Amino acid sequence: MVYKVLFVTSEVTPFSKTGGLADVSGALPAALATAGCDVRIVTPFYGFIDLDQFDFPSATLLTARTIDLHGRAQPYRFRRVVLNRRHEVFFVECDPLYDRPGVYV
Repeated sequence: MVYKVLFVTSEVTPFSKTGGLADVSGALPAALATAGCDVRIVTPFYGFIDLDQFDFPSATLLTARTIDLHGRAQPYRFRRVVLNRRHEVFFVECDPLYDRPGVYV
């Protein structure tokens, strides 16, 4: 039986890091994937993240949607990056929330 793990975090190494949370958020899902789990990470796509600097296949942009934020419809979408067969990252791209120079601004 393959365990399916959804790991939701505000920061994850190597994409966004301010402290130990990013280290755990990068290492634990990788270890679970190595152990045979099917792992998905969900994390914000901050404005400072440049996926071109990493040696991954290009990120797949998924369907755009809207969410109501304080009475205003805001667009968002997911970017999918496959790290390996059982380990993927889904970035939540929503500029009003995450297009900023740091994780906790």
